[in-house]
Amino acid sequence: MQKDRKFTRCQFNDETYIWYVEDYYPADAVHYNYYTTLDGVMEKEDPSNEEFTVPEKLKELYKNKDYGRYGETLPTGEKTMIVCFLPTTILQVVTQAALFSMEKATC
Repeated sequence: MQKDRKFTRCQFNDETYIWYVEDYYPADAVHYNYYTTLDGVMEKEDPSNEEFTVPEKLKELYKNKDYGRYGETLPTGEKTMIVCFLPTTILQVVTQAALFSMEKATC
């Protein structure tokens, strides 16, 4: 992203966003799941970098695979916890009332 570029987002009451969540295939023979798991968080852990430190309690839950009601069983039978998802497409649906408001808005 360009450092000096400014992004402005207007908020209107009648907007709706639709996110499509599906697996992602950016190139031939390259596949990303639509979700990330706690396994990936643990792989990226770096105690020397504040952004990538993992709390001890979370490490303990990961080690014991104790995810409670948030746990998922993958098709491979492995137990994990999904922590985020990847939307591939975002559509903005705007109603007629929002279009009228946009004409008067200054963002």
